[in-house]
Amino acid sequence: MANTLEKIGIDRRTLVMLTVMLFGAFIAILNQTLLTPALPSIMREMNVDAATAQWLTTGFMLVNGIMIPVTAYLIERFTTRKLFFISMGVFTLGTFIAAISTNFAMVLLARVLQAAGAGILMPMLQTIMLFGLAPAISRRGHGADWSGHWLRACGWPCGGRLLSLTPSAGTFYFTA
Repeated sequence: MANTLEKIGIDRRTLVMLTVMLFGAFIAILNQTLLTPALPSIMREMNVDAATAQWLTTGFMLVNGIMIPVTAYLIERFTTRKLFFISMGVFTLGTFIAAISTNFAMVLLARVLQAAGAGILMPMLQTIMLFGLAPAISRRGHGADWSGHWLRACGWPCGGRLLSLTPSAGTFYFTA
């Protein structure tokens, strides 16, 4: 395998970096839809109606979408390593807060933090794959974008299965 990587211009350090970043992206992408099957349980536990509970997914997507253009600015200001740790730290903090939340406002705040972290991670990963790797690899790297769509689709059945095994907070424990 090392010989194959050398042929296409990837060293071990770059491979480790990509592996870690793809794992972080996997968790962040899956988290976008993982919570959806838990909404009825959250509505019962937090005593909120469907319109209010929907803000957990709407707020996530809104903040995630806002963070994508902000990431272009952040990529120019911070190193890749620092930005990765910041994004995963914010995402993990949001996950931890969601797991220990006792009211809806805390869960919503947690989802906003998760979205901010995920919203930084995805465009940063795509930028690295497009510009930071050898041209031969960057063309293959677009598969990571396609796999992101596949992971979003997996969030519902995974969330449903987790919900059948744990309380609604279990979906947050899974991504922590």
